[in-house]
Amino acid sequence: MEVSINVMSLTIFVHKKFHEVGIVEWFRDPKFRSLSYPDGPLHRMTWEEFRSCGYDWVHQHFDRFATKFVREDQVRPILNAEEMRKYLKQQHAVRICRELSGELRLNPLGFRQYNLAGFESFDRDRWKIIPLDSSLEVFWQAFDSVLEDAP
Repeated sequence: MEVSINVMSLTIFVHKKFHEVGIVEWFRDPKFRSLSYPDGPLHRMTWEEFRSCGYDWVHQHFDRFATKFVREDQVRPILNAEEMRKYLKQQHAVRICRELSGELRLNPLGFRQYNLAGFESFDRDRWKIIPLDSSLEVFWQAFDSVLEDAP
């Protein structure tokens, strides 16, 4: 397993049994730009809603990421610790990062612990890297491929 530091990211959770999606946005600290915090709320939608708006949602997040900064004391909670643990046990997780090169990296995540600090990233051979301006078709093919690899 390889751990990677991401520059800009979103974490997409897809329920293992139901057609539900949750999105956690991460934003940089204004002082330590290499440090990111998850900022609430947990954005929830159906699988069908995600398929219809997810591509735009991802791109809009990276536009917001360029201008929004949060300190640790400003972070809004996603869920309380017990709710988060229960929630994550039912999810597949995919990280979407915008690399410095401008490309999107999609990679499956596992869990060492069921909290937002307990992610486990997998080797590069399980990642999909696509151009930022990829078509909807290319984006969804990459997302589906990575989701299949998510434990």
